[in-house]
Amino acid sequence: MPHTAGTAVVVGAGVGGVAAAGALAAAGVRVTWIDPSFTAGAFANYRDVPANTKVSLLVPHFEALVPQGIPKDGPARDALVALRQSAQPLSLPSDPEPLGWCGLDAVGDVLSAMSQTSFPEVTRIVGKVLGVVAEMDGGWLVRYETETGHVEELRVASVVMSTGCVTVAAPSALLPRHWAHPRDAAGAPAVRVIPLEEALQTGRLREHLQAAGGGGVGVVGGGHSGLVLVRALLGLASGEVPCVRLFVRRPIQLAQWGGAEWDGTQWTGGGRYGAWGFRGLKGASAELAVKSGLVGAEPSNGPVGSGDGRLELWHVAALTTDPRAAAGLGSVIYCVGYTRGPLPTIVTADCAAACVTGCEPTTGALLASGVPLPGLYGAGIAFAAEEGSSGSPYPEASLKAFTARASAIAADVGRRGV
Repeated sequence: MPHTAGTAVVVGAGVGGVAAAGALAAAGVRVTWIDPSFTAGAFANYRDVPANTKVSLLVPHFEALVPQGIPKDGPARDALVALRQSAQPLSLPSDPEPLGWCGLDAVGDVLSAMSQTSFPEVTRIVGKVLGVVAEMDGGWLVRYETETGHVEELRVASVVMSTGCVTVAAPSALLPRHWAHPRDAAGAPAVRVIPLEEALQTGRLREHLQAAGGGGVGVVGGGHSGLVLVRALLGLASGEVPCVRLFVRRPIQLAQWGGAEWDGTQWTGGGRYGAWGFRGLKGASAELAVKSGLVGAEPSNGPVGSGDGRLELWHVAALTTDPRAAAGLGSVIYCVGYTRGPLPTIVTADCAAACVTGCEPTTGALLASGVPLPGLYGAGIAFAAEEGSSGSPYPEASLKAFTARASAIAADVGRRGV
């Protein structure tokens, strides 16, 4: 069966997938949406991340995602009301927004409800896309596996990939086997490496700590995830976590609007704290950094802050040069960033496998060796637009940015007219 003009498949139902489905539906495109669960993608791994998002900025973008508006009654509206009600203030300098912050659990609940109940004109398929093949007439053949294990095919004019990100593997040089660290009788470092996505889930974190048999915990990386983990670890009893050792390369910074400067106690220069969509700590992790004296501090290779004495700030180079850096550590968690997750197999019209090398920012078209793949697009954090307000290009992981990309994709789908 040939593909139909004005049709598209959206792969993935995380925040980028929700934005893409909404934008395409609003443009009159017939959308088939494929996801294994329609429960907000990888948000299940991050539900314990607290006070991460500014409610007053987030809610209007959620409202704008649904062309006909979020219904006054129903799961999506209930989840959005609950998100507002969960908002909490944080002790952050020059934070003027009255609605405060909410955790990623509330955000995930809204996304899940929207993916399941919004966009009534969209066809949903619970399953996994295995691959896409370009056809000579300009469309795409999508192969997917249903939840019952059947492999089926669908022909459409366009495909939008919103497949999310995975954690970056720790550099080999920073793994425990290279530490200046006492070794066990077998010659292996007696340190448990806890995967970041599991460490961010409180229950799984405690299971790993128990399996490690005690000891301090090293956190490698001073970005947002690293400080979220430091906060969670310090929230456990000293008997569970006697020491939290944070390893960084450079002084920790907070996210902020341009023009603001931090003098150690307050923002100056006319700017204000703005911890959304920009590089640096935000929300609960920023609050911890301020209270602990971590902002702008050079690694002292020792205790920091005025808490219970468990938090230490070290330079990451000490792990391989100073035996004290790893002394007493029973576990380590690497927070060294995120990268695009694996994509379904992509085959071009000449039967060649395509390797995606990027995303064209104005249309969202995926690139293979710098050449656009017509009708194949990237959305969400895996193909985030770059912002330059931090002094250098950086992926902007925000609902606002994802919505803008989805709108650009919908416009290009309309222009193609395949």
